[in-house]
Amino acid sequence: MTTAAVRTTSAAAIRSLRRDELAQVFELCQRCFDIAYTWDHLETYRCRARDGFLVATDGDDIVGVVVAIGTRLPWLLGRAGEIALLGVDARHRSRGLGRKLLRAAVEYLRSRGMREARLHVDVGNRVAIALYESAGMYTSHVVKGYYRNGNDALRMVGKL
Repeated sequence: MTTAAVRTTSAAAIRSLRRDELAQVFELCQRCFDIAYTWDHLETYRCRARDGFLVATDGDDIVGVVVAIGTRLPWLLGRAGEIALLGVDARHRSRGLGRKLLRAAVEYLRSRGMREARLHVDVGNRVAIALYESAGMYTSHVVKGYYRNGNDALRMVGKL
């Protein structure tokens, strides 16, 4: 990938995942996360999120992903949606793509009738925490041992 291609990331397109792209997202997640999501995790998210499983593309490459899950019956089950995953390829970071993906997830959740977004983030992931705080999210509590490696997570919440 050329430097020029990386510089165009802020113009990356955000769209729903296509069925045949899950393998690319799986590979992206292997690069993005210390504890990568399994294929089964991604399949479950694809089924639960449907059109809320969004990817950022730069040309033919998937360079970012966000999964926003809204309840199917918000008037019955509550109006809180979940942002289950947000990741950007390291070569495309620091260009506003994480913020763009987060905005797309929030808009998706709003369109599904959600009034609140919730997520978990590793307590040591200062960049992600700063992104979420800049979007108006706050820490509701710490979840001890949330991740498979034993790390704690912050439960963050934001009004939509």
